[in-house]
Amino acid sequence: MTTIRARLLLWLLSAVVAAGLSGAFTLYENARDGLDQVFDEQLQQTALSLRGQTVVAAVERLVRDPEHDSVLLATEETGFLWYRGAPVNYDPGRPDGLPRSQDVRYVKETTGLYAVTREVVLRQGCRVGRNPLFHLVPRLEALDIDTLEDLHIAERLFEERP
Repeated sequence: MTTIRARLLLWLLSAVVAAGLSGAFTLYENARDGLDQVFDEQLQQTALSLRGQTVVAAVERLVRDPEHDSVLLATEETGFLWYRGAPVNYDPGRPDGLPRSQDVRYVKETTGLYAVTREVVLRQGCRVGRNPLFHLVPRLEALDIDTLEDLHIAERLFEERP
């Protein structure tokens, strides 16, 4: 037989655990809702020249392609890249290591749109999944304002809009 003190302690402990679980669940739900707002803000702030039909096309490609877990916008670029003082996409030390620049193609992330399932974000903590789909867009549609020159280009583009 248990004492009144033991029963009261058990009830109090149960109430504390229930309150803690309830608070944790509420915090989790608020964080999940906050993710949607963060992604909406990401899209609104970085995709100034992005067309609505591009967003629809990119998301539709992801929905139709179960092999990929995310989609992001990208441009196809040409040229030579260097990082931390070393070439990235060619070898200047080899006799045949310097191809024509127009033949050196790479894909550049635009930061204009990311579409990823909530599960992938929660599992990986990143807006790009392990197997992303690259949706190519024209450079002018991918304009991201990072420099003063980018700002001037954007101003000219928006002045020319109908």
